[in-house]
Amino acid sequence: EQTAARSMFEAEARDHKILYDQEIKSRSKLGLRIADLERNRVTSESKFVEEKNRANVANEGCRSLEARLDAEITKNQQLQKDVNTLKMHLKSTRSKVKDMGGSNHHGQHSTDIGNIATTQAQQTKLSDSNGDIRTELEAKYRKELN
Repeated sequence: EQTAARSMFEAEARDHKILYDQEIKSRSKLGLRIADLERNRVTSESKFVEEKNRANVANEGCRSLEARLDAEITKNQQLQKDVNTLKMHLKSTRSKVKDMGGSNHHGQHSTDIGNIATTQAQQTKLSDSNGDIRTELEAKYRKELN
């Protein structure tokens, strides 16, 4: 009877030890899994913060480019007004030259022709400048958007 009880306790002790060892292994695996998940979480959070910062920098750059584009558009509009004004002066000068005929006012006529040439040169320069600025800004804007 005592031997039977003793072997029953030994068997029960072995079963408890096996269960205990299994519990330790299970907790160890869970601990490793938790540590791995925690590392993944920290890595993901840092990547998220980096991407968020990049997005903020890109948005700020975009806003800056849009402000510059608006300023250049305003400048282009002013240049276009100047070109139109110069065209009106050119037209007016041409009509004055035509009305004068050129016989009595030969000296004035050559001055007016010089003014016309200067006006045309200024007009061409403003048009070229306007196109160059627009092209440059559009290229920069597209580059920043990409």
